[in-house]
Amino acid sequence: MISLSQQISAYIKACVIGRSPQTRIAKTADLDRFLVWYFNRFGVNDLELWTVSTSGEYLAHLEALGLKANTINRYVATLKTFARWLHRTIGHPDPWSGLRQLVVDFPAYRGLSRRELMRLRAAVDQRAAHVVRRDQSPIRDGAIFYTLLHTGLRASELCQLDASQLQPGRFLQVRRKGSRIQSEIPIPTIAREWIDRYLAGEREATCAMWDVQTGPLFQNKHGNRLTVYDVEAICERIADQANVGLPVQDRIHLTPHRLRHTFLREVVKHHGLEVAHKLSGNVNPSIVFRYTQPSAEEASDMVEKLYHEE
Repeated sequence: MISLSQQISAYIKACVIGRSPQTRIAKTADLDRFLVWYFNRFGVNDLELWTVSTSGEYLAHLEALGLKANTINRYVATLKTFARWLHRTIGHPDPWSGLRQLVVDFPAYRGLSRRELMRLRAAVDQRAAHVVRRDQSPIRDGAIFYTLLHTGLRASELCQLDASQLQPGRFLQVRRKGSRIQSEIPIPTIAREWIDRYLAGEREATCAMWDVQTGPLFQNKHGNRLTVYDVEAICERIADQANVGLPVQDRIHLTPHRLRHTFLREVVKHHGLEVAHKLSGNVNPSIVFRYTQPSAEEASDMVEKLYHEE
């Protein structure tokens, strides 16, 4: 009997361990989820029971859970890649042959509107002017906000930046998703101004024991590298400031990923999909296309003006 769990462990060791932390966690969770269902379904760990009909049952199980089509397709994509690896290594027949992929809705724009951006920029300025508690680091938070908004970096990529990678007008040798390295990423003036304010003030105060030009670029009050959770919390604090006085239905939900969507949408609008793809750090252009759909407001405005003469 060939053990499914042993094959999953071998696949993770061969093909998953070297990926980024987020990818490792996601792929391992996808495979573990399938393994638990498989054992509950058959009561054994025999790989030979994984056939096309078994995959069809698992697909129906995921649909019955009420999961979104995009989520199910991502789970299945992991299993299909694993199945292809099994076929190459031990000749196991493809258990996904002929099975359909779920149809997903046309991707919606997830970025920020002009009005939301205006309020968020004002919130960053207000916090910089009025927050005096050193542990809240409003200048650092503003630098992070503008860096994410004007570079399209993921939160994990921003956290990995070192001060030595910061050069006039650009970041050098930036580690992107999947351990890819991008030689340089441009930094617009407004983002660099906020970074310089941070370097000359709050960050310098945490670097008393060593050179300001070394170590993580964005640090906590103890001089340690920020985490993705820290960056998400910074976005929430900025949104809380922007939401003061707003009714519940108008409140802004800010995440690092919404800033990335906003950046890429603006790049596509002004410079095209090819440039957005280059700046995004994604290998697959279809992923960038998914990020850069027009908002409902923009689509309505475009249709309204479609046949109007200049």
